[in-house]
Amino acid sequence: MLNRIFYRAAILVVLAFAALITLLPTPDATVTASDDSANEVESSAVVFANVDVFDGETMLRQQTVVVDGGKVIALGDAVTPPTGATSIDGTGHTLLPGLVDAHTHSWGQALSDAARFGVTTMLDMFTDPANMGGIREDRTSFDTTAKTALFSAGMLATAEGGHGTQFGIAIETLSAPEQANAWVDARIKEGSDYIKLVYDPYAGRSPSIDLATATAVIEAAHARDLLAVAHVTDYQAADDLIDAGIDGFVHVFIDKPADSAFVQKAVDAGVFIIPTLAVIASINGEQPGLHWLEDDPLTPLLSNSQRATLTQSFGRFPGIRALEYALQSIQALYEAGVPILAGTDAPNPGTGYGVSMHDELELLTRAGMSELDALRAATSAPMTQFPLDNSNRGSISVGGRADLVLVEGDPSADILATRNIKAVYRNGQAVPLEVSMDTKSASTPMPASLADFEPGTPSIEGLLWTTTTDSMMGGKSEATTRYISPGANGSDTAWEVVATNAPGFPYPWSGFYLDASTIAPADISNYTRISFAVRGTPARYRFMLFTADALGVPPTIEFDATEDWQTVTLTLADAGTFNAEQFVGFAIVTPLGAGEYTFAIDDVKLVQ
Repeated sequence: MLNRIFYRAAILVVLAFAALITLLPTPDATVTASDDSANEVESSAVVFANVDVFDGETMLRQQTVVVDGGKVIALGDAVTPPTGATSIDGTGHTLLPGLVDAHTHSWGQALSDAARFGVTTMLDMFTDPANMGGIREDRTSFDTTAKTALFSAGMLATAEGGHGTQFGIAIETLSAPEQANAWVDARIKEGSDYIKLVYDPYAGRSPSIDLATATAVIEAAHARDLLAVAHVTDYQAADDLIDAGIDGFVHVFIDKPADSAFVQKAVDAGVFIIPTLAVIASINGEQPGLHWLEDDPLTPLLSNSQRATLTQSFGRFPGIRALEYALQSIQALYEAGVPILAGTDAPNPGTGYGVSMHDELELLTRAGMSELDALRAATSAPMTQFPLDNSNRGSISVGGRADLVLVEGDPSADILATRNIKAVYRNGQAVPLEVSMDTKSASTPMPASLADFEPGTPSIEGLLWTTTTDSMMGGKSEATTRYISPGANGSDTAWEVVATNAPGFPYPWSGFYLDASTIAPADISNYTRISFAVRGTPARYRFMLFTADALGVPPTIEFDATEDWQTVTLTLADAGTFNAEQFVGFAIVTPLGAGEYTFAIDDVKLVQ
């Protein structure tokens, strides 16, 4: 995550969601039963006839592909289809391996949302370990499923108060090299498939582990035959970690372009890069995913959570050249032979699960990659660089898993053809290309208990606690979070923010944010009040409520906090008029004006 996952803040303009059509137009690829009038023998096999095939490396023209039992059982230009098989005429179409998004964060409906857009495998780069139960069994199964297979780093290696600690998830941080072995062992026990660390000592935005600790984490991962990958944002950090033995970077740095010295060092070290250009475009002030909300053939496939994150923005920062530098770096690294993997960093602002992979592919070609190499970056390359139990994911081969995407046209000649999705297959079975109404337009009831911040407590599915500041609008306010002990009312822990409202922005803010965008719009109409324990720098703080259909300044209630714990109960109607069935989140933030504040919250709940 380059900045924060799922956030909204004051003065955020939220676009209303569309919630209509549920099906794609009828595919042009004709699906018919094989002509077997002489011998009525049924078969479970599916045959793609006369179809061009990108097998993960090369384009094969006019092929026949036979799928049965979740696997590809035949592939060639002279294959005899099984008797009684279902036949699909692939004339004018291309069969691709299921796409692999090499950088996501899996929350809420991630796995079902991604699958509809042809992403059948995701490499998660940080999630709550409590969300990882069952992913190994799911990805090894050949049962019918409409969800994407998931591999994950689980928890990330970061410093106390560093990047990754601001999301309301209990993080085991590191402060010294001698902690690395035990830390990596704990991740293996939780089920992590590889190790991700955050190394950002030069940016000055938040604390970072030092180089000695980062090196120890990398060495500990390698000693246990795990890859180590890293989040960096600037050139020097990336340069440091190549010397430390890092395997790959999950973003390309954005403070300047890669020079020849760095490119040669990357080549010599054999590192790979996951650029995440889609989210860098969003950081650059663009909203690369907005076009999906317009009249696109795939627009009906968007869930509300995809619509919500596609419309979010990091704001505009005058003079920033992040995307320009990133494109230049990727071109230089690609031309030198450094492996480039496609990843989106969904669901960060401006991106959406699955759907943003198609934007990422276009951006990779803008960076100078050929269409074929961009396709490789989203199929075989991630599975080559990550030595995982991949069951031939990212490729189409006899005996391999039948995760497939059928598109109209030839994406090896025009990368935009990946968007012409006609069918998606997981384990050889068609994924429904429709969005149920409960994920398109109906509101999801909100749970009453929203957080108690106790160690080891699983996060509530679809809800994410994070920080919010005016930096998204060009301000310079800052907020870092930490767990404190004891909490309120006899609890073990609470969540505290150290907030600085910086001068210069007309309405500075910093504080906590509860994001419900993965289940949005949520329904809080059964509740009349919100209650939470609070203590901190004595001041008059603000509670701000956000809904999907609101514009302008959000409904706000002010309340007082003191140095002692007290329970605050606010009547939601006092915030003004709002649509309780379109709830997407709320913020608890500092008073207006410059200043420094430290305040904590605990036991947050909605009250009927």
